[in-house]
Amino acid sequence: MDVLLSDGRSSSFNRRPVHSSKELYRSNSPMKGSFLYSSEFHEAESLFLESAQRTLLFFGTVAELVLAGHVRVGDAYASFGFEAARRSGTLRALLNGHHDDGRWIQRTRVLSKVSGWASYNPGVNRRTRILIDLMWAQGARTGDLSPAYLLEAASTKAIYESGLQNRRRVRRHLRRSHGWFRSMWLAPRHLVHLRRAEIRSWSNPWGLAVGRTCDEVEEWLS
Repeated sequence: MDVLLSDGRSSSFNRRPVHSSKELYRSNSPMKGSFLYSSEFHEAESLFLESAQRTLLFFGTVAELVLAGHVRVGDAYASFGFEAARRSGTLRALLNGHHDDGRWIQRTRVLSKVSGWASYNPGVNRRTRILIDLMWAQGARTGDLSPAYLLEAASTKAIYESGLQNRRRVRRHLRRSHGWFRSMWLAPRHLVHLRRAEIRSWSNPWGLAVGRTCDEVEEWLS
């Protein structure tokens, strides 16, 4: 699961020393002799791709067990969920094919390969996204995550209705995988759990209370 640390601090892809601009291109030719086209880069690229694929397959498997009720969300979170929630941006970058900070030309190339692999495995892609959302909601429930990040994410879910999209994704997946009757029994617990990471309202008593979360942000920053 080294891929979880692929934000630049530690990963299979970043075990080698950082190359300067002169080291990145060792000759006048834009291709010949460049690090991007060297065997060293291709070796690191292969390690990263293998790690990413194994991680996404693992998350997809765990997600199916959680959604089917064989594993509790809290148990999955206790095993690895905190790190998955904290690195949710990096995991989404693997699925989307780009990183928000836009660093590293070689990382852009590798992420596009991972996202291409994920697009040809829609079930793994969909279940991984669901698991990321469930782990984030559990982090909000337990208070493990930064209240500032939780409030920012909850506001984004409200503005762009991404929270609603996440819940629809869970409902559609359960209907497809388990049928209408069983999904009616499985879905409510997961839908309620996802709402813990959204803004509290009259229709969502399980969500984040804005006033209390703002107080937690001030306490966290003080």
